[in-house]
Amino acid sequence: MTFLEMRIIGRHHDFQRKVSVSTPLRLAALLGLVSLGLPVVGHAQGSGPKWYDRVSFNGDFRLRGEGFFQRDEPNRVRLRIRLRAGVTIAISDHFTTGFRMATGAPGAVTSANLTLGNGFVGESFTLDRAYLTWRPSRRFEATAGKFGMPFHRPAALLGSELAYDDEVPPEGLRQQLVVLERLEGLVRKLTLSADQWILRESRSGDDTWMLGGQALMELVPSTHTRLDLAGAFMNWAQIRPMATLANSNKELVISNSVVTKSRAILEGGSPLTPSTSDPFAEFANDFRIATLNAGLTVDSVGGRPLVSYVDLVRNTALGSNNSGIWVGASWGQVRRQGDWAIGAAWTRLEREAVLSMFSYSDLGLGGTNVQGPIFQFTWRPVRELTLQAKHHIVQSVLPVPGFSGTLHRLQLDGRVSF
Repeated sequence: MTFLEMRIIGRHHDFQRKVSVSTPLRLAALLGLVSLGLPVVGHAQGSGPKWYDRVSFNGDFRLRGEGFFQRDEPNRVRLRIRLRAGVTIAISDHFTTGFRMATGAPGAVTSANLTLGNGFVGESFTLDRAYLTWRPSRRFEATAGKFGMPFHRPAALLGSELAYDDEVPPEGLRQQLVVLERLEGLVRKLTLSADQWILRESRSGDDTWMLGGQALMELVPSTHTRLDLAGAFMNWAQIRPMATLANSNKELVISNSVVTKSRAILEGGSPLTPSTSDPFAEFANDFRIATLNAGLTVDSVGGRPLVSYVDLVRNTALGSNNSGIWVGASWGQVRRQGDWAIGAAWTRLEREAVLSMFSYSDLGLGGTNVQGPIFQFTWRPVRELTLQAKHHIVQSVLPVPGFSGTLHRLQLDGRVSF
């Protein structure tokens, strides 16, 4: 690809059109090299590091077999793929930029999966990450652009996705400050962060923002244990009109209550489908979300690390149907060839606790008003290949039409990292 071709693509490219697997890697690399001000071929002689020493590629491919099994409902089995490819570039000692492309249905926010079986048509790539990070010192950094989910949640094999799905890529600004850091004592580290995410920019009305932040404290109660405590608050300003996105985007899961154009109120609890004659007008409620979590890690129990945690969420804008909990534990870790680990969790997420359009997409059919246990086993037979089995057993919190009994959602994954 010539530089002229890249410029043409930069003007006219639609990241949701069909592209080849090699295109995102090549495009991301070329964009990164241009941002460095370096030629694609050759490098001026000097004492500094070569350009290729400052560029790192990353990505993974996942093949998933998934089944849905529920009483009085037909069984469903499907095959899905996910491919992510990115590049990170150290521009200087203080600036880093990154780009990543990922598969995903146009309009999807919580999943980069593609379901196979659509007449052999070509699949789509979307821009999943594009950000710039400024790190003037070891204690402070600021990031702008489209980046990965930044909020701390307890680290475990089966980590919490109570408030947000792991694959949600926020857009906007973030700042992080390490207030305290030391090698001895009970409190080892204290980190504060502030987030300003832009969900909708409107030319004629108010913009929709998430303004929030988090405090994270890392403690070492004893030589072989670590305790993480974190609390966050997220205020979604002008969030109610965002329900209208579902009128034109079928990939968004809306299970929060909404108000239609005729001012009728549709009670949520299961995924809602907007009517063409009476579409969604707004969410019925505001969202001012507070989270609190704690995670305890024991270095070795039976020769393997043991992690237990609890994660809580509450929508402070409401007085009922507004809370959630996720508790879990894992034994073992998966870092090297031959490693294996097991994990289990139980979660309950009430109807208005969080924004359903960003919540964990694999729990039931996605959205809120769900509860139940999750079990997971992970094994790495070779260094780049990870195999995993995950079983969700889901019921609704409040009874809803069309959701009878218990839904079993089983996932069998093979993931290759590169």
